[in-house]
Amino acid sequence: MLILPRGQSIRPIDRMPPYPSCVITPRVLAWIALGGILGSLARFTISYLWNPDHVGGFPFGTLVINVCGCLVIGMVVPVLAGHPREEHLRPFIVTGVLGGFTTFSAFALESGVILNDGHFGLAALYIGATLILGMLAVPIGVRITRRFAR
Repeated sequence: MLILPRGQSIRPIDRMPPYPSCVITPRVLAWIALGGILGSLARFTISYLWNPDHVGGFPFGTLVINVCGCLVIGMVVPVLAGHPREEHLRPFIVTGVLGGFTTFSAFALESGVILNDGHFGLAALYIGATLILGMLAVPIGVRITRRFAR
């Protein structure tokens, strides 16, 4: 939960500020590491529960992970960018939690395995769904934030 100082409101912005937007200190690095642990554990749990047991099946868990990560980043970055006093939250959530949660490397590996197994239609569906849904999820997340920030 983001606790704002009295008199501040949530105002999503249209442009992302340059990153990193904080001073890198041992404390910020510890927040990133903690976030990475939490995100990685969440990713492992979802992958374990939803990905197929056999190689070459549709990696539904990884698709859900990456699309949800895109949705959440669209929701939180505009809010966090508007509150520079909370300098540890952006590295914790964006770099740590979401960086540990989302996984491009698993997406690339699973796509390659599906292709190597000759399941070209399934690979195209997975690659297309990941890219299209991920790209749609970010602006949807921003719109959700704007709607509730009023």
